[in-house]
Amino acid sequence: QFAWSLKGYSDREIAKVDYNKTAEELKIKLEAGVPHSYFNSTYASIKVHNSSGSVMYNKEIMGNRQQNAETQTVPVK
Repeated sequence: QFAWSLKGYSDREIAKVDYNKTAEELKIKLEAGVPHSYFNSTYASIKVHNSSGSVMYNKEIMGNRQQNAETQTVPVK
């Protein structure tokens, strides 16, 4: 199991990606709030491709815009 944490202003966690190797899936959890008010463009992004190159998940996180809480499970077989 591996995990990545994306942080915004004051090191507040804005998103977390957990990889479960056994289940072959990613759990992507976005936290509600404004990631970083000083950025008026893309602050972070998460893009997941499958083995054939198709995009399975794509999220751009804008720095100064309110982000809604969201959880997605994405298969990565």
